[in-house]
Amino acid sequence: MIQEGLHALLAADTSVAAIVNGRIFEILAPDDRQLYPCLSYTLVGGSSEPTMGTSGVLRERIEINALCLEPAAGKSPYTIAAYLRAAVIQAVNGWQQNLSDGTRVLNTVLLNPGTDFCTEDRIFRCMVEFYVLYTLPN
Repeated sequence: MIQEGLHALLAADTSVAAIVNGRIFEILAPDDRQLYPCLSYTLVGGSSEPTMGTSGVLRERIEINALCLEPAAGKSPYTIAAYLRAAVIQAVNGWQQNLSDGTRVLNTVLLNPGTDFCTEDRIFRCMVEFYVLYTLPN
């Protein structure tokens, strides 16, 4: 599954792990403010190019959010979220892997390098999007 592979990729990246310490969540980050900074990811769209014999190459659009609300090490929450987004881009852009279920990640392409948000609670969110090209197990 793409989600499990993406989670493992992000959790194994040393630059990402140094900031989030394992706090990587599916779809939405939790309300518990103690769990920030963190990442959340969700699949937000996709398409396929089926062939006569297979489902062909599938394209999934993934949104990844870097979230922070407290300053640390002399850096603002926004700066930390932006650093985290940069680490995610380094880890995910160009990702290729055969996943344990037989899914083949052919390539990952940076789609939207960044959109910044801030909530009323001053939670800074730096978002990035990718296309993941893959094939399903045989």
